[in-house]
Amino acid sequence: LASIYLALSALDLAEPHARAVQEGRCRALGPGHRETLAAALLLGDLLARQERPREALRYRREALETSRREWGEEAPETLAAQR
Repeated sequence: LASIYLALSALDLAEPHARAVQEGRCRALGPGHRETLAAALLLGDLLARQERPREALRYRREALETSRREWGEEAPETLAAQR
């Protein structure tokens, strides 16, 4: 749902869903899981589009650091987090 709302530029509607997905995946799968990292990047992108750069950067940095540690510099997750 968060991705759909994001695609429709319904940012306020997307945010609670994006947060719920990121938090749920972190709890269920762990912070280093690929799906958790993807959810953190989505939330970071959403927050950036809402002009909340500090909060967006926090999620993106956390995803990048975790991806480097768990998957290495050349992993697709790490490369995606660097953009």
